[in-house]
Amino acid sequence: MDASLCKESQLCGAMRTGSRRTALLAFAAMQESKQTQAAIGVCLGPRCGDYGGRALLDELRSAGIDPVVLECQSLCNFSPVVRLSDRCLLRATLEDVLREKPVSSLSFG
Repeated sequence: MDASLCKESQLCGAMRTGSRRTALLAFAAMQESKQTQAAIGVCLGPRCGDYGGRALLDELRSAGIDPVVLECQSLCNFSPVVRLSDRCLLRATLEDVLREKPVSSLSFG
């Protein structure tokens, strides 16, 4: 694998240091996290929770979507934040989530 093509920092760092075991472990963790990121997640960190995250979580549940509760995503200035697969919706509303939701979220319920 060419280090210039690598996009994940842990994997690139392991490749630069020459540790194959570390690179394999980082790659496996990256693949595992990609599988679990297909869900819709709502940040309920201190600011997101207070600025609409909890209400958005309730609205999504009443719309038949079972979102994952996320720890702080460090995007507090853009609260509430919703993670869709590998993307974040900033200042998210129910309409934004319904418009952008990934296909894999249709299987929730």
